[in-house]
Amino acid sequence: MTSFKSQEHYIESLHLLKNKDRLVCVGFYGKKEEYRLNGVCMYDINPENLETNFNKFNNFSDEFMNDKYGNREGKKKRKKEKGINNVDFKGVYLMGNNDIVVNAEEFYITTHSYTDANGNWNTRTIYHYNDIMAMRLDADGNIKWARNINKAQVGTVNSSYTSLPIEESTHFFINCSDNVKKISADRIAFKQTSSKKSNLYVISIDGDGNFDYKKLIDDKESKVYYKVNDGVININNQSVFLLGERKRNGRILKLQVN
Repeated sequence: MTSFKSQEHYIESLHLLKNKDRLVCVGFYGKKEEYRLNGVCMYDINPENLETNFNKFNNFSDEFMNDKYGNREGKKKRKKEKGINNVDFKGVYLMGNNDIVVNAEEFYITTHSYTDANGNWNTRTIYHYNDIMAMRLDADGNIKWARNINKAQVGTVNSSYTSLPIEESTHFFINCSDNVKKISADRIAFKQTSSKKSNLYVISIDGDGNFDYKKLIDDKESKVYYKVNDGVININNQSVFLLGERKRNGRILKLQVN
């Protein structure tokens, strides 16, 4: 048995990974007294006796924080929030070269109470799917790159994403509107859209941490929207399957990534 207690860090959301001869835990951490997330950590575990061979703690890079908050105008917000919270793993992978790919998302739920026209109290639950957090660690736990992709979505129908790592690149399949927004510091924000106007996009991050995006299917060309929050991936075959539906129409889409 091994313990992940730390005198210096608050550790959250560890994820266990194993391949033929390696066992690792990867997750997020922050300052113990603040309980916000400020970096990514990795524990290399001996699979025979479960003792820790070594660990590595990496603060989120300046590039990652600039992606999220911007350069100058984001400094006050970064200081005020003291880190990130409400992070949910979406895909964590131990690659063939022992790199670790971590894909996560800011996710939280809010509830709102109100009275209807008859004076009855009702409660509405809203699901929030915000920024994509993506990073790649080398075999020693050092960050090779870390990027934040800005988005804000609500509802479960066409929100969130499916990720697929292929060799040195990682691909994200999301629904968004035509109005991809360019914001400060060379950043891009993907905007919320309804299921009736869901355009299927792929965002790709290469081995150097550079990202690009491309529209795959326009809503005018499809009778369905695709459930990107529940895609099925095949890393060996470099493909992803997405279920599409709208009213009585149903489709299965296979995307092959070259």
